[in-house]
Amino acid sequence: MVDKILKLVQVRFIDEIDWHTKFFNQDSSINETHLNLFINETLVDLINYFSESILIGEYELKADIEDILIDIEKKTSSIYDNLTEQYIENAILFQSVQKFIDALNLVISTYTNFCKLISIHKTYPNYDLLFSSSPNTTALIDDLNFEDKIIGEIFNFFKTLELFRHDHFFDERIEYYKDLLELEESINSTRFPFKHVSALNIKISFLKHKWVIRQNTTAQIIKQGTSLKCFLIDNKLISVHDVPVLNSSSPKLNDWKIYLEHHYDSNNLSDFFL
Repeated sequence: MVDKILKLVQVRFIDEIDWHTKFFNQDSSINETHLNLFINETLVDLINYFSESILIGEYELKADIEDILIDIEKKTSSIYDNLTEQYIENAILFQSVQKFIDALNLVISTYTNFCKLISIHKTYPNYDLLFSSSPNTTALIDDLNFEDKIIGEIFNFFKTLELFRHDHFFDERIEYYKDLLELEESINSTRFPFKHVSALNIKISFLKHKWVIRQNTTAQIIKQGTSLKCFLIDNKLISVHDVPVLNSSSPKLNDWKIYLEHHYDSNNLSDFFL
């Protein structure tokens, strides 16, 4: 997917040197509506590719992904170089290009940070990463002043990234489960359409299942007394020790479900490999 991003930027802005001239009328006035439509549609395509890159795990599959992200950033910034002298001082064109670059750089910067986290986590497993500091993305997105469709696409990218961060940095604390519930709620209550919402919900369900299995196993090991960990959602009391249900039509996911349940049950682990 990151290769597609690089190619799309190359084809639409670099190879087509005069891409911007088609938005100017004969009297040198600019058709702002058509320009914004072009910029917005391109952004939607690019940000969607970034989300799909996370979903298919390119940050682990492609060893050179950080170099590719740097190339994308350089290509994006070079769009200015192709603006002809006749139109470069047009304020509307300049602002549209600047917003486009700022939006992509925000996504690239955030994705690069995530890639570095995963790389450090794999290379130095004994390192305990306490937190990762980055700019206030919500404030930065608000500053971009895009229409709702673009803002929604960017937010959905961040939600995808947040979920995969939870996937790689699993935690048995109740805060982890609470974060999953809140993320699930934000994904399903958003007013912005997101074509990958089903995939995110499946992953959230699996992580919740894994968390509950771990809680049950830990409780058995330390032989908890009468104390039961519970939480209250919409006035419904739920115990973390309730037997979780994970239904999926995916054979691969069901295989992982079985493995997970046996993985945390040492008494029956050997049976799984017979």
